[in-house]
Amino acid sequence: MTISTHELRKAIAERSGRSYGEVTEVLNAFRGELLTRLSAGERVRLDGLGAFEAKTRQARVGRNVRTGEPIKIPEHRAVVFRAARGIFAPEAA
Repeated sequence: MTISTHELRKAIAERSGRSYGEVTEVLNAFRGELLTRLSAGERVRLDGLGAFEAKTRQARVGRNVRTGEPIKIPEHRAVVFRAARGIFAPEAA
């Protein structure tokens, strides 16, 4: 099941006793700070959740799935998330 941003904000607001607007501000600030840090090449670790990191993916040759033709995929940066050990343990819920 996938949860939407709206549903996540609503759930956090209910659980924390904060307004939907306050939760939206905090999540927007978090997103902005996360992107700023990743753009600067920093790793962002959230204890008990995991770590975000920007990695450079090497250029490679892929295939067009419709035609089977080889295509060049250029080098690019991607965000990688590694979950913390034990994130799915019963006490984490």
